Amino acid sequence: MRPSQYNLIENHGERTLVMNAKTGAILSLDKQHAESMCRMVSGTEWEPDELREALLQGGMLLEDDRDEKEEMKAIGRLLRFSNRSLGMTIAPTLECNFCCPYCYEKGQRKTMLAPGDFSR
Repeated sequence: MRPSQYNLIENHGERTLVMNAKTGAILSLDKQHAESMCRMVSGTEWEPDELREALLQGGMLLEDDRDEKEEMKAIGRLLRFSNRSLGMTIAPTLECNFCCPYCYEKGQRKTMLAPGDFSR
């Protein structure tokens, strides 16, 4: 067993929050359970079973043979080629009237270049 590389641990007084950025799971542990978690992560203790199961279920603790990096790559590929969402690219013309603040910084009006126009 080993800890996930996506774990974020924050101490708040008597409580310790453990969040896994990959799964979105959050555990709030008292001091005793936080110390047990540290011993589990270091490999010196595997009790109590209830805490171990919660850490496994939340993705905070992993079996040694799991490759999180490859899992994230696979998820990225699935999402990229999924038809469940729509992605759009907006390419305004030189006459864009969105008035974005970065186009008018310091009183200068910047416009997009026409294709092949490198004179500016």
